[in-house]
Amino acid sequence: MDNLSPFESLEPEVQSLIMCYISSATTLYSLIRASPRYFQVFRSRRDYQLTALAVRHSLVPTNVWATVRASKLPTPQSREDVKVFTDTLDDQGFNIPQLPPDLSMPMIRLNAHLEWFVADFAKESLAILARLGEMMNLHLDGDLVFSELSVVEELRIARALCRFDTFHSLFPPRSGNGDGWYREELRPCADFIESYDYDEVEEIACITDYLRRRLWRIFDLVEDDFVNGDIPGMGHGTPQASRGNDEDWFGTDGKLSDEMYLESLVSRGLPFLRKLFTADPLRRAEMVFNNSQEYSGGIQDTFGLLGRDPSFLGWPERNGYYYSSSYQDSVEEPSMGWHCASEGCAPGSHTNKGLRDWGYVFWDKRRLTAVIDIGS
Repeated sequence: MDNLSPFESLEPEVQSLIMCYISSATTLYSLIRASPRYFQVFRSRRDYQLTALAVRHSLVPTNVWATVRASKLPTPQSREDVKVFTDTLDDQGFNIPQLPPDLSMPMIRLNAHLEWFVADFAKESLAILARLGEMMNLHLDGDLVFSELSVVEELRIARALCRFDTFHSLFPPRSGNGDGWYREELRPCADFIESYDYDEVEEIACITDYLRRRLWRIFDLVEDDFVNGDIPGMGHGTPQASRGNDEDWFGTDGKLSDEMYLESLVSRGLPFLRKLFTADPLRRAEMVFNNSQEYSGGIQDTFGLLGRDPSFLGWPERNGYYYSSSYQDSVEEPSMGWHCASEGCAPGSHTNKGLRDWGYVFWDKRRLTAVIDIGS
């Protein structure tokens, strides 16, 4: 005991409490590798420590818990299954004292993905907002536009990312094409979307648009790599560079087909997409070619059907929200952007595509007023 540092000489109960406040799995892993004493404490209380890490340091623990629960359910989900699941979305089940590792570890991994995507979404969307201001000859307060995200903004974005991933856990990719045949197939998908408030549906649509925008850039990068010969052994005419019926990836026909293949990649969820967005050129091309397939009936088709036939989802016409000077930012309430721009538009519709490109439904009053004259 005399050779132990004061940090390692603490009582096991105190050491356990210290580990509960560690903010990342990497830091916790480093500690238990460096200190046999802390490793012993962790091993004796593993489930408790992992549960604390999964829940305490999550931006949106309820939503993360729902996403992990969805990933454990059998598929496909019927309308009755979806109703049972959505009826418990607000349950506080994650507050149980301990979770088994097969639940806590996926939550920890999802928390790490959320941190990455929240930062990436802000970087992408705020850059579009700044360019929009420049095109309109607005005098932007750049420091404010690109300032650190508020807690409310982070929570809104993380919540929408979780719901996007929950959708794709409940309704995994399936191959097929066509327009009318999947109308009934989309009913469980529509029931899930319908369970959220209108502004929250628009948040999910905003995340979907952002990921599709990122994937179009990935497709362009892969094409550039082929054209420039930066990927040896994977050129035109090779199996890796062809689709069914020997259709080229590039050229007019390929571009027209990209939409469906892109949708199949969107449907694979956040962990896959993060790997794809951060992959080196060769790995990026392999992931695109090996995971693209004809796909329909997903989240984009659900939003598309809503735009064509809102009554299909059972959503009555609604009154628009109106901004008032007393508005206060709160994650429980629609954002100011939604209040000001939502009237007459169904959530997820193509009408608000331009607004969603710069994330209008997420930003707080402070950031929006740096760009927009709310009174006009």
